[in-house]
Amino acid sequence: MVPFLILLSLAAFYATYRLGMRIRTSRAARNWPQHPATILESTVSRQRIKHGILYKITVRYEYTLGHRRTLTEVLPSPFGTDRESVAQSLATFFQVGSTVPVHVDPQRPDLALLHPDIDEGVWTRFGLTLSFGVGTLVAIFWV
Repeated sequence: MVPFLILLSLAAFYATYRLGMRIRTSRAARNWPQHPATILESTVSRQRIKHGILYKITVRYEYTLGHRRTLTEVLPSPFGTDRESVAQSLATFFQVGSTVPVHVDPQRPDLALLHPDIDEGVWTRFGLTLSFGVGTLVAIFWV
């Protein structure tokens, strides 16, 4: 039982770390310089899940920095939404051929974010994974 709890705890702390890095990158991106990017593709995919349907949007865009052209694929909400209207409105916002500002990391020009804002879901997942990790550690030492 204890080895299983240790694995759960490690998994929870790794997930917390990854979410923390996403939050950190999003905050830093607010101060990165913006450059124009061209939307190459904006699609909504439907995925059947246990309790219904999940809609995910994929956006491919390209930006040029100096003589370097970078192609990027991003999922604005990697966990998707259960409302098709939300996904379609995002896809409409990122119309193919349109030019949108992208925040580019000056230290790593291949790293860019379309929207550096953090959605509330990330904070919720961060809190839940951290709580789960701490809870499993408590269970390990309590057992």
